[in-house]
Amino acid sequence: MKTKLYDINFQEANKFLNFKFDDQLTQIKIEDSYYKVQALLKRQNWLNLVGNRFSWLFIRDLIELYPQTFSPMSVVSIINEIEILENVVEYKSLTGEPKILSGQYLKGLKKKHYHQDSLKSLKKNCLDEIKKPTVQEKIREGASELEKLQDKEITIYQALAIIGKNLWTPYIDRLAPEKNVYKKHLTGEWIIYHENEELNYYLALWGHDLDDSIKAQQIKLFCTQEFPELQILKHLD
Repeated sequence: MKTKLYDINFQEANKFLNFKFDDQLTQIKIEDSYYKVQALLKRQNWLNLVGNRFSWLFIRDLIELYPQTFSPMSVVSIINEIEILENVVEYKSLTGEPKILSGQYLKGLKKKHYHQDSLKSLKKNCLDEIKKPTVQEKIREGASELEKLQDKEITIYQALAIIGKNLWTPYIDRLAPEKNVYKKHLTGEWIIYHENEELNYYLALWGHDLDDSIKAQQIKLFCTQEFPELQILKHLD
């Protein structure tokens, strides 16, 4: 059925996605997200990229992610990161190298960050930036120079402009790593996958500040049936 992903309707797909609905409005929203994600995957040649090495849980997570973001770019960002993992493109990742998960519940699986087009992601990356002593020093220097120039204290609007310059410009630079202007990678949420015999199996999406035990249970429920060859899944807590 995965090979028909581009064409099957929501009712057929939901036999595998296993969404449950408490009300009709929720069902309508999920269906709408399903068809939007389906169209995006088709445009991005998803099946040509990974074949059947993706779980229905991964698709379910994409559908749940879609309405949480500003635009379709988060889904595209995920696919772009997977293109890098599959070695079919040469452009640089926005989010650094993959890592092996070491926590109690997902131990042994791999994660690859992706940049999420959302307020949460923007907030986290800007907060990470402003915590740096070098950035704080630039803000202080900018404020001091402006006060000397105008011979009076800066206004709140001027202060916000200085802060914005020192946060926003690096953030934009990090969205274009090919420029080699800014070396630090963006943080983001995770693609969870497993490498088996030099092939990647894309299992789920997950993120910071979430309960790993829940995702481990979901992966075990969905993925052990879909990928019986992946022995590691049987040992998830």
